[in-house]
Amino acid sequence: MPDQPIFSVSEFVQTLKVHLGRLGQVVVEGEVADFRGISRETLVFFEIKDAGSRVRCFMLAHELDCDLADGLAVRVTATPSVFVKNGGLHLRVSKVELVGQGALQQALEKTKQKLEAEGFFAVERKRAIPAFPERIGLITSKDAAAKTDVLRVLKNRWPLATVIFFPVGVQGAGAIASIVKALDHCGKYHLDVAILTRGGGSLEDLQAFNSELVARAMFSCSVPIVCGVGHERDWTIADLVADVRAATPSNAAEIVSPDQAQILADVEALRSTMDDGWRQLLGELHDRLHHLTRDLADVVQGTIQRIASAKQRLQQAFSIGLLRTRERLGAAANMVRSLSPEATLERGYSLTLHHGKVVRDARDVEQGSSLQTRLKRGTLRSTVD
Repeated sequence: MPDQPIFSVSEFVQTLKVHLGRLGQVVVEGEVADFRGISRETLVFFEIKDAGSRVRCFMLAHELDCDLADGLAVRVTATPSVFVKNGGLHLRVSKVELVGQGALQQALEKTKQKLEAEGFFAVERKRAIPAFPERIGLITSKDAAAKTDVLRVLKNRWPLATVIFFPVGVQGAGAIASIVKALDHCGKYHLDVAILTRGGGSLEDLQAFNSELVARAMFSCSVPIVCGVGHERDWTIADLVADVRAATPSNAAEIVSPDQAQILADVEALRSTMDDGWRQLLGELHDRLHHLTRDLADVVQGTIQRIASAKQRLQQAFSIGLLRTRERLGAAANMVRSLSPEATLERGYSLTLHHGKVVRDARDVEQGSSLQTRLKRGTLRSTVD
């Protein structure tokens, strides 16, 4: 027996590692087991197995384009190697594909049930789409027909809005990571609403839109999201999480954009209604002013007549009052004249004065006092004895 080379453990593991590396990439099918999710948001660990064996697998988180769970049938594209420290065989996975429509549907249902239990689809958490958005985000592939459709509709309906485009992969390697990154960036651009869209496709093609990572990024996004995937018959997890689900990409653009033609028509109809209203109001005011003017003229004419009548009555009353006053003054004057000293003297009486004062009592004068006595004609002077 020829001499066999003797390896140290490290040499053997390194040699094995080299030989395995010469295999290059391999494709292995099996069932997912011991899926441990994402470690430190960078690595994904799991195993694949069949009835006789199992092998460890790991991959970068951003390379995972489907939601894994234990029991799913998968096909992995990987490079085989061994860990130097423990000699453990493993596959460095670069791509994972769910095998068969049944596996895809099973994964979809599991993700749907999980997110529904957490309230991701609840109606009460859905946000309203703004009526007149100024900044609209568009998340889709740069080469997709959906992009062209959305931009065409937005330009025709609401060209006043600014469209911020986020180019992403919509299927295949890196699609999930690029969509999650775009959703995370929406809040930084002060968007009013965002459209997440792509054309139709098979269940395999739509895996990124059925991803739990994408669903959680949509749920956390600060901007209302309208999701339009494929055709009306298609539905994805992203449709259920979105604030509004659109039947198609074009329909998504219609949902976020008001129709400027309709708005102009509504404004014109409103202007016409306002013009009709103003004309009617002015007509009513004109009629009312006419009636008020006529009523005011009647009131003024009646007032003038009443004033003229009152003036006439006042003049008559003044004339009568003046006449009566003259009569009373004449009677008073006659009475005054009849009671005056002159009238008394006319009747034969005399008036005796002592120092200019009328003497009414003989006791008011002393002997020797000089008196004056007025008669009707003339004055007598005397001395009291």
